[in-house]
Amino acid sequence: MTIRSRRRPAGSRTQIGRLIAISVLAAAVVGWLGYKVRASRMPWQTTPPLNDSAITSASIAHVEDLIVDAEPIHCAPWDIGTGVAGYVWRAESPRGVVLFQAGWGDYAERNVQDSAGLFTHLLANGFSVYAFDMWGSGRSPGPRTITGADHAIRDHLTARAAIAGSRDGGLPLYLAGHSFGGLVTISSALDNPEGIAGVILLAPGVKYVASEPLLAFARLAGFFAPTAKLAAVPAAAVADGTEGITRDRVALAKLENDPRIVTGARMNMLTAGTAGTRSARNWSRYQELTMPLLVIHGTADTSTDPDGSVELVAAASSADKQLILIPDARHDLLDDLDATEVRTDVLAWLTAHTS
Repeated sequence: MTIRSRRRPAGSRTQIGRLIAISVLAAAVVGWLGYKVRASRMPWQTTPPLNDSAITSASIAHVEDLIVDAEPIHCAPWDIGTGVAGYVWRAESPRGVVLFQAGWGDYAERNVQDSAGLFTHLLANGFSVYAFDMWGSGRSPGPRTITGADHAIRDHLTARAAIAGSRDGGLPLYLAGHSFGGLVTISSALDNPEGIAGVILLAPGVKYVASEPLLAFARLAGFFAPTAKLAAVPAAAVADGTEGITRDRVALAKLENDPRIVTGARMNMLTAGTAGTRSARNWSRYQELTMPLLVIHGTADTSTDPDGSVELVAAASSADKQLILIPDARHDLLDDLDATEVRTDVLAWLTAHTS
């Protein structure tokens, strides 16, 4: 008896192989699209309006500790219309407005009672404070710290327009930013220099030590894998751990135990690519700056490069510009040992320019 085996034609096997490959590829694409949607900023994502239960006692500015018979100033929600969480603290008799931009992984409310009580002192000196948490930070939606510089700058420009159309629109507007928030602030000033009474930058992240090929790779990786972390990060790009940002042990403990702040993390590809690219583009434009400028940086900052501040001030065309370098100070200037000195410098500069 002869037994014959049926062999599948070669063409049929090839077709099955192709179908399997296409199925695997389709599954991979669908999986990537799902990841991309979860990691990206989408128009339908918004922050629920703040209410009394959401605004904690830590958001109350106790100006009565600084001014006799004054009343505490409570935080009010501020919707700039882009989905991020915004806040406003209004001074009793305001003579100016400060739009403050916190840094990467940081949030606005921390500057009321911590960070040398900057907001409380601003309010006591007659400056209303507006602020918003960047996408992926604080109360704003989005995966933690997955923040695109371009989106943050557009939010900042939108926030400025909202202030101009508010009841405080006739007051002098000062822009202030720390770290990555400093890059966002100065980029906003370059994109629209109108209506700015002055700019204050605290340890701004304006100089990224990265070659163009590395930035191109980060941009590409930021598109395909925005949450991926950099394997190695230049000292000018991200902190070397929590202890590298302050010498104050009490402030350090607060930072490490604050669930709403991200410290010591590796920067993701989206932030690194967009921030590095914007920083590189800004350098040919800093000569356009003509508004009053105050820049403060610590000489021992390992998170953002102090040389960037030196070079920015040198490049600016502003007739009124001041650079203050704090010896041995770390990155979080308002949480470091010289915090009171830094706060005093900021208040003195604002008072001089508003008077």
